[in-house]
Amino acid sequence: MGLKERVKKRKTERMPDISFRLMNCIFHIIDFIYPYIDKRVKKFGIKEGMTVVDYGCGPGRYTTRLAKLVGEKGKVFAIDIHELAIKAVKKKINRDHLKCKQRLN
Repeated sequence: MGLKERVKKRKTERMPDISFRLMNCIFHIIDFIYPYIDKRVKKFGIKEGMTVVDYGCGPGRYTTRLAKLVGEKGKVFAIDIHELAIKAVKKKINRDHLKCKQRLN
């Protein structure tokens, strides 16, 4: 059996909603106490105009910061299997007045 067939048969598990909400709350507390993400993102070498994938984006802690670095000429794809993650990212996109060219459900 090839890799493609194994991936198709594999059951995708996602975090329960309550766990996701708890994780998001903990991230907010951590970011308030020790805001290190901006420093970390700068070390990634992301430049204006680049295309970046935030795989397993969760609540989008990195997504919006990456979007600001790539600017209007760049793209950031936020990917997650949890619908609450996508909702959280959309909320941050609206809050930070970022452009969202494609909407996926």
